[in-house]
Amino acid sequence: MKKEKFSLEQKQELLQNSNIIKVNDRSVEYSPEFKIYAVERQKLGVSPKAIFSEKNIPEWLNKFEYARYCIKRWKKIIKRDGKSNFKFNKRGYNNSYTIKNKPLSEMNSEELMARIAYLEVENDFLKKLKALETI
Repeated sequence: MKKEKFSLEQKQELLQNSNIIKVNDRSVEYSPEFKIYAVERQKLGVSPKAIFSEKNIPEWLNKFEYARYCIKRWKKIIKRDGKSNFKFNKRGYNNSYTIKNKPLSEMNSEELMARIAYLEVENDFLKKLKALETI
């Protein structure tokens, strides 16, 4: 199903809400605080539609259970990465780039293990490349 484009009036209405950071033609980016709030409220048994209306998010935005799917996606992200990762917008973000360029002293054990795995794969690739060049 194709998403409808927001009209200029709809975009302006959405941007007036402090829980919304950015509005594109077809998408809305919510604040990290709102995402965490919504997940916590749903854990207490509040419906997604009620959560969105509590924060004055227009009802016309909740077509096809939009609020439910948003909160479901945010719960997955919190379960996988923790609440602190909502502070960064990771869409289109290459995590291997940050691992390679981050100083070792600032990395936690999980990032260091990822760095080691990356370097091992890179070394194996270079060995294979060198073997091919000698043929």
